[in-house]
Amino acid sequence: MIEKRKFVLMLLTVTLIVFCFFYESTLLYWCTAAFLFSVCIALGKREKRILNPYYLFSITPFTLLIYKNISNMYMMDLEPSTWRIAIINIAAFVFAMALAPEVNAKNHINREYVGDQELNVHAIVLGIVGIGPMLLYGLLGIAIPFYSIFGLLSIPALCCGIVSKNKLLTACLMIFTLLTWTNNVSKSTILATCLCILICYELYYIRSRRDRIRFAALCGVGLIVMILAFTYANQARGSKTAESQLEYYVRYGNVRWSGMAVFFMPYMYLETPWTNLQYVMQTQDVRTYGLWLIKPFLNYLQIDSWFEDLYQLTPMSSFNTYSFIACNFRDFGFWGSTISSMLLGFYTKWVYSRAKITNNPLDVACWIYVAQAVLEMFFSNHFFQQAYPLTCVLLIALYRMIYPYVIRRRTV
Repeated sequence: MIEKRKFVLMLLTVTLIVFCFFYESTLLYWCTAAFLFSVCIALGKREKRILNPYYLFSITPFTLLIYKNISNMYMMDLEPSTWRIAIINIAAFVFAMALAPEVNAKNHINREYVGDQELNVHAIVLGIVGIGPMLLYGLLGIAIPFYSIFGLLSIPALCCGIVSKNKLLTACLMIFTLLTWTNNVSKSTILATCLCILICYELYYIRSRRDRIRFAALCGVGLIVMILAFTYANQARGSKTAESQLEYYVRYGNVRWSGMAVFFMPYMYLETPWTNLQYVMQTQDVRTYGLWLIKPFLNYLQIDSWFEDLYQLTPMSSFNTYSFIACNFRDFGFWGSTISSMLLGFYTKWVYSRAKITNNPLDVACWIYVAQAVLEMFFSNHFFQQAYPLTCVLLIALYRMIYPYVIRRRTV
């Protein structure tokens, strides 16, 4: 049975969506997006944890609310069709999560207690397999086969280290993880590490109100780090300061920006995906009939290159992200795009609910990667394009099969 509160929220959402399709009004579209943002906040408040999928996803409708065309070279005024497809896909993802059943704790096969000794073993083994190849590539430029895939295990290793409370082991894992950024710095790697620290701290260290205050402060620091990461990552690629970047875009891109320079690039990354979604709908309205949906599996079989031409998305400008909706639209069209969004909602709820009912940091590590993809859904569809939210779950499942002796099952 659907809870009364969820039923009311769904009814109001459907009513607003119906109005959006009968009336062309930017104000109505904006109000509907604002309502969906408030739904994310309302559902997120019901969760015990701050870093839950509703709060993380809320940034997607929020970016729609603050969208403003500040340069005709890089952005466009959003058309009704773009507002509408954004609204129905946001609603599909949110309510798929809300309506999907929680994982049954009694039947969950991974409800195991992991002692400190096992955690140390997990951290060391996963660190060697995950961080070692990345370290070789980062420092020496030696790329072993599948090094980037094994690199996903660096987060489970760090997660186990943090949970073990072994300060020396955790410090070593953190240092080695940072060293892997030497030649491979990116905003995604920084975000994954920050989320690992924050999620593990919230799950395993918060015990009082004072701890929650510290955690809120830690989240604030993490937000500042992510904003600064835009400038740092671009400097690593040869760019200059935030001020010089803004000056360049104002001069050559006719950008109209009156805010602080440090916020300009984050704003462009937040908003240009909606422009590119509209551009794809206008210029690349060709169906791929589920090829994006199964792209991760084709990649595992090393045959995704057979469809390379069909996987091409052309952006309007040098900002080349498309939000999570563009892949869905290419696969199944305007209305069919909601199918993929609902499947992503179900998958997110499954991974998140597993992490909630287990003390095992391996489940938590899977949620960390999915949380990263959910947080960046305004930006890109990492579920299909990069596939790490699915790959990490498969890797952890394989790890459990190969090393069952390091897992001691015990009723929580």
